[in-house]
Amino acid sequence: MEFNNKIIVLTGANGGLGKELMQKLLLKGASKIYATARDTAKLGFIDDERIVKVELDLSSDDSIQNAVETIQEFDILINNAGVNSSTSIFENDWIDFDVNVRGTINFTKPLTQKINTGGAIINITSVLALLNLPSMARYSASKSALHSLTQALRAKMAPKNVKVFEVLPGPIDTNMTEGQQMDKTKPDIVADAVIEAVEGNINDIYPDPFSKSIVEEFAAYL
Repeated sequence: MEFNNKIIVLTGANGGLGKELMQKLLLKGASKIYATARDTAKLGFIDDERIVKVELDLSSDDSIQNAVETIQEFDILINNAGVNSSTSIFENDWIDFDVNVRGTINFTKPLTQKINTGGAIINITSVLALLNLPSMARYSASKSALHSLTQALRAKMAPKNVKVFEVLPGPIDTNMTEGQQMDKTKPDIVADAVIEAVEGNINDIYPDPFSKSIVEEFAAYL
């Protein structure tokens, strides 16, 4: 899968990983990027005529509908937007599921009618989709759900010749992990690894040392 001359939809373009992906995709020759954020003013860090700023709040059905109406035919959808409430299992907060699962799927569904044949959908989940960190129980569970739904989406889109990739990173050094004491990978390194893996048609992408170590440990027990 190449990015040159492709029209791309990128959610969460104002976040740490989103910023890096957008700038690197422009360098790769993307012809247009629909860059989404809840507050498009936060997309002012980059000035390029190929960028179309789109307001998108994945927790709002109206916002999703308005964003979808803005987007025309495209080649690649990168579902990067997400939240981490850092809540445990019994806390009464469902924002992780509202955004990471429900919002992502509700945004993706109508766009499957606009994606060009031979295109791709790239879902950014988390290595925590494979195991649960109790202090982030809701986040982990939401990413597990998106992981499972990504597999279903892969089968759903195959007849249209649309590839579906999943990215399962470990901790990334962004605002989402600020203050957390753990080894983190710089977002530019993750972005480079994602782009390289998609170009190499690798379906399941572990873009950093932490995520690679987790999947290798799992493989040892299979």
